[in-house]
Amino acid sequence: MASSTPVPDTRNAHASLQAALASCRAIAILRAPSATRFDAILDVLSDAGIKAMELTFTTPGVLEAIAAYVARKP
Repeated sequence: MASSTPVPDTRNAHASLQAALASCRAIAILRAPSATRFDAILDVLSDAGIKAMELTFTTPGVLEAIAAYVARKP
């Protein structure tokens, strides 16, 4: 039996992400043995004007680092 739950249309979200990434001159990719210093690194990158940052999920503690950063940044 097919599910009656509607599937969200993500085309606009993908287009918005593509436009945002296209406007960036650089994308910082952070990968480290641990995420303990990511907070400070993200602040430096942000202050330097880097708006696109990727935190790799091969880094232990990355989810907590992302949550902490999002919680303290507008």
